[in-house]
Amino acid sequence: MVPPHRGLPDEIAIWEILIRLDIKALLRCRAVCRAWLRATSTREFLVVHHGCQPTLPILSRFDGSVGHRTLDIIPLDHQTGLVPADQLHSIARLLDDMHLLRSCDSLLILCTNNMDDRHYAICNPATRQYAPLRQIDDFEVSGMYLHRSTGEYRLLLYPCPAKVRNAELPHGLHDGCHVFTLGSCEPPRHIGWPEAREVMFETNVLFRGSLLWYMGPENIKKDIIRVFDTTAESFRQMQAPVLPGPGETNLFEMDGMLAMASCNNAAANIGIWVLQDYESE
Repeated sequence: MVPPHRGLPDEIAIWEILIRLDIKALLRCRAVCRAWLRATSTREFLVVHHGCQPTLPILSRFDGSVGHRTLDIIPLDHQTGLVPADQLHSIARLLDDMHLLRSCDSLLILCTNNMDDRHYAICNPATRQYAPLRQIDDFEVSGMYLHRSTGEYRLLLYPCPAKVRNAELPHGLHDGCHVFTLGSCEPPRHIGWPEAREVMFETNVLFRGSLLWYMGPENIKKDIIRVFDTTAESFRQMQAPVLPGPGETNLFEMDGMLAMASCNNAAANIGIWVLQDYESE
């Protein structure tokens, strides 16, 4: 006689049930037993679980009403049927000496606000894990991306401008762009492209495997889009729309297409451009 089965096999419990839970429910299940905690902390599980989650934009806000300023990082779930109160859920709360700098696939790069003593950290809200990134304290973070061929998350870096200007770069550090692999013990790797320094403090969008920055006339005297191919780890440029006047301009993705929005300084006009055939550029 076959004894009755006392529970679901791990393959079903972990890879058919836990893998489909949202982040809040998964965090609760990790506390059930050590076996589930170990199983749901592996890189393989986290990658597959992330692929099952919806893509949500992230909002950040400061709250100075509680005696000390805090920063909330909040995903916006705009699916149909949710009431406004259910669309926003805080996933991280920080003191005011840190701010959200970059994000990719739910991984957050945080940075201290002190420009003279800059420090970085990485945070994974899904696992409540946090780690300092001491290897990049001498750099500015220009972008974050997934390197498809290796499965590694990498940071695009540029040495701090003051250290370049004053010839204070640490021994072995070169002017130009560097790449750092998250989780690596190796220092950032120099890839050249010193002329790309203008992207350091500009907002980028990750689109079809490339980081893109709009560079307007106030930056380099012409309208271009600087493109960093995250597979080849090299730069090129595209022609951007010629804007009628100065204002705030941002790139973003809309319905699978690259788009650009521009608002003039008087906030009276907003223009939106869409590139329908990105591959031909």
